[in-house]
Amino acid sequence: MDEVVNEVRLSVKRLYASYIDRGLKAEIAFKGVGTQYILFAIKEPKLFQLLFMEEQESVPSISGVLPLIEENYDRIVRSVQESYGLDSGAAKKLYRHLWIYSHGIATLCATGMCRFTAEEISGMMTEVFKGLLGVDKEGKND
Repeated sequence: MDEVVNEVRLSVKRLYASYIDRGLKAEIAFKGVGTQYILFAIKEPKLFQLLFMEEQESVPSISGVLPLIEENYDRIVRSVQESYGLDSGAAKKLYRHLWIYSHGIATLCATGMCRFTAEEISGMMTEVFKGLLGVDKEGKND
């Protein structure tokens, strides 16, 4: 039975990776990744829950959770660094903050708590991203 469960999980991870690949190919790759993450939760709520809403055996720190659950972590961080000229630490921090926000939206969608239009998701992601990027840029001037 464990073998079957592992094969199902691998299949779901491949499907999810195809969403992330589409996001990374978007005009604004980082926004594309967040949007695809939410879209995966909307289109495949049970699969999203399987990958991203299971209780962890040991609770990781916030800085350790993304590398633990996101197999595409390094690719996404590199995309942020390259797109916005950030160092690794700043890119990871931006990704972590935006993931928390995206995960909240995705969880609301996957559990049927509420629904968002594509325009609402895009607008919310843009507003939060600009705010976080602005805070990072201001911090560098202090």
